[in-house]
Amino acid sequence: MIYLVHLKKNKILWGSIVLILFLAGCVSAPHINSSTDDDSNQTQEQVELFTIKKDGSFQPDECKNRGLENKVIMFESKYCSHCATTLPVFQEACRSLGIEPAILDLTIEEDKELTKSYGLDIRYTPTFVFGCDYYVGVKTEENYLRLCELFLE
Repeated sequence: MIYLVHLKKNKILWGSIVLILFLAGCVSAPHINSSTDDDSNQTQEQVELFTIKKDGSFQPDECKNRGLENKVIMFESKYCSHCATTLPVFQEACRSLGIEPAILDLTIEEDKELTKSYGLDIRYTPTFVFGCDYYVGVKTEENYLRLCELFLE
């Protein structure tokens, strides 16, 4: 009897560990390291990396310097199930208002480089950029529509 109780506790422990690891893959995107050997080849005009950790806005000068003022972007990861679920909803909301969003997968090297060229360090997926505003986490279709409308104003 004691063996069965111990076995049940182990199953719960391992199940909890697997669940935590799965959820961690949805929240943390691969970190983009801002210091590489290629940094010596960058010009002085390169923008310093801005780490996105929560909802907020870029300052107008930062937004313009990063080339984001006319962009709608979703940053995702192939390891994020929340990203896969919200992607079609996000795309449909954008397209219904005539916006063609960029979708950048932070597990793809070219997308990582493009993200870095914007001077962004994305820590969580999904993250959304609507011009000079950014939002972290899944939103409803109504929220995506409202964010698109605000972007178009």
